[in-house]
Amino acid sequence: ILIDNVAIVFHAAACVRFDDPLSNAVLLNVRGTKELLDLAKSMKKLECFQYVSTTFSNCNLNLNKIEEKMYIQDYDWQALIKLAEKEGILLNILEKKILATHPNTYTLCKSLAEMVIYDNKDNLPVVILRPSVVVGSMKEPEPGWLDNYNGPVGVTLGVST
Repeated sequence: ILIDNVAIVFHAAACVRFDDPLSNAVLLNVRGTKELLDLAKSMKKLECFQYVSTTFSNCNLNLNKIEEKMYIQDYDWQALIKLAEKEGILLNILEKKILATHPNTYTLCKSLAEMVIYDNKDNLPVVILRPSVVVGSMKEPEPGWLDNYNGPVGVTLGVST
């Protein structure tokens, strides 16, 4: 059904735990993006693959402004996926060195997922969105619905209590 009928893929799924072990974050946020992109490539009516990243995906580059272009990262996303699949414990041991220029696994994996999109963009209509903040919805699926307390929601709740 998906392959025959879907025209737009809006990929906003991600583990947003900033303290997630690197192996978990790579498997969920980087490999997950690659797997969804592979599925999208087989969709007969695909008009657009939209990936929701973050403004902070390139925070390691110390830029004054983020331009609408791809920024090449220091690490090979394919190698990190293989390492996470086969040697997750080793990857977690190397986490501190790998994260030397990123504040957390979330921003690193968002930048790597952008590279997944970039490396697989040929013959595929892709868009990378970089919003600064994503918060709970106003009405759907329920008014005020939240799935976690990371980011501004947690700060707001922490300050207000």
